[in-house]
Amino acid sequence: MLKTERISSVMKQGARALAVLAFLYLLNAFVQTGFITVPQLVVGLLWVSLCYILSRRISIVAILALSFGLSLAWGLMAQGVPVSDYIDYNESATRISNGQLSEVFRSKSPLTVAYFALFHWLLGTSYATNYIASAIAWTGGAAFAYLAIRPLINDESRTKFIGCGLAICPSFVVFSPVISSEAVFFLLTTVSAWLLSRHLTGWGPYPYAYIALGMVTAALFLTRVNGLLALIVCLFVIGAGNLLALRQPDLSEFSPGARRFRTPLALCAIVIAGFLLIWLAHGLLSWSSGHGFQASSSSRGPWSLMYGTNIETKGRFSASDLQLVKTMEGDEHTADSSQRALKIAIERITSDPIKFARFALTEKVRQLWGREIDLYFGAVGDQDRKDELKPKIRAPILAVLDGVYRLTFLLFLILLIKEIRRPSHALFLGVIVLLLSLPHVFFEVRPRYHLAMTPFIIVGSMLLAHDLWNHRAEIYARIRSSLQEWARL
Repeated sequence: MLKTERISSVMKQGARALAVLAFLYLLNAFVQTGFITVPQLVVGLLWVSLCYILSRRISIVAILALSFGLSLAWGLMAQGVPVSDYIDYNESATRISNGQLSEVFRSKSPLTVAYFALFHWLLGTSYATNYIASAIAWTGGAAFAYLAIRPLINDESRTKFIGCGLAICPSFVVFSPVISSEAVFFLLTTVSAWLLSRHLTGWGPYPYAYIALGMVTAALFLTRVNGLLALIVCLFVIGAGNLLALRQPDLSEFSPGARRFRTPLALCAIVIAGFLLIWLAHGLLSWSSGHGFQASSSSRGPWSLMYGTNIETKGRFSASDLQLVKTMEGDEHTADSSQRALKIAIERITSDPIKFARFALTEKVRQLWGREIDLYFGAVGDQDRKDELKPKIRAPILAVLDGVYRLTFLLFLILLIKEIRRPSHALFLGVIVLLLSLPHVFFEVRPRYHLAMTPFIIVGSMLLAHDLWNHRAEIYARIRSSLQEWARL
């Protein structure tokens, strides 16, 4: 008994330490990018109120239909023109849909171009096809998140409120016209969460959910490299299932032969096998297509590290850096140029580690968690488009983007404060955001990269908002009591 209590105490202290780290990181991000203003607070509260009303008045199916309609309508109105990597994604998807399947392995995100290529093959190669495919990904992600959360929370009003927050999140809706890896990453993340929730709640069927979980996490890894975190989180939750899971003790839905395999080690092995199945298939197909064995979604890690260590460009892409490592033939993607990029990055870090750490925790954080205006310009094309939406339309869109983003960020910080006092399952949200963010301390940063962390922030902030509303009477009573005590002093 004493040993069990000691283990429990150590786990609680470790959880509090993780909550503190997540809080400090996000507090720094909140400070670096500017505090919330009164107009932003008002807009954010109006959005939360709208989500609450919709979650009480209409079904989740209607909410998801609204999400798809908003995303598609905005895409058709914005008429976004692909720029930067989005051009490559669009062109690769078009070529794949025309039969050039090896294009999958040339892309920086194989699963992204494969996903959009499927819609190009079905619906034709047009920007409207991209809008439809992206809207399905964002809406589908919200649907799977709802399915994942529903059995864990066991409160339909809270679940619908969270689902509504994800479905009509302005950041997702405004960015949805872009043909990007963020949409596919969100969809696959929520599918992983849904499969993991099946494990936590004891649903079947065995062992297909675990094989699928490994395959989906591999797909996440092949969409963006930091998708590997999904595999790590899944293995941790399964491995520590007896201490952290909400699994039901009744295993009657499983056959007697399957029960003996329901041990954490065996289940983790099945997940890893599913992961390796997709990962090896991708690598071997890439090799057979003449692109070499690709171990991850992108082989450009050294370049991303080089860009991320450039203080002058604030950790973003640098054309001058690219010229430093290019070969004489002009192709930067070679073993020699990769070694040069890695050498440059290491020299920048080791020459003045203190200066780099200060830069990584200030300027780079500011770049990663900056205003959502960059999502808007990513959707409409770029800042220099002459036919960009008129200011009368743009101004309210940006106001909603900023207001919702800043309020949900603030609510998530408050949630982490609660987790420091009494760690719970909500702490996973903070830890996942922290772990997804940490690679950007070294690697290239772009404002849109925080979209991978945004769903977890939305879920946490909506959880807190719902609880605050339900306990408003108690909160008011505490405030009145405190004011009365101060008055006596």
